[in-house]
Amino acid sequence: DAHRQEFRRGQAEDQYWLVELGAAITVPAGSYTDAARTLEWSRLEPGVVDEKFYVPGIGVVKELAASGPREVARLARYTAG
Repeated sequence: DAHRQEFRRGQAEDQYWLVELGAAITVPAGSYTDAARTLEWSRLEPGVVDEKFYVPGIGVVKELAASGPREVARLARYTAG
């Protein structure tokens, strides 16, 4: 399914596809087997697609460029609150 994350014409037009539930992912903060994997894009940034992994109770643990400028972010640590 594709969904809108936010919308303000010409300023914020982010969308995502939920690609997988129950994805396994390892980052410096730990290993998880219950991540949601998404592909995210905006009409305002043609050719840029990010792949993100969300873990319940934590949030984004990894983000990387699927296309566009090369970027990678990995969760190193977090404090449960």
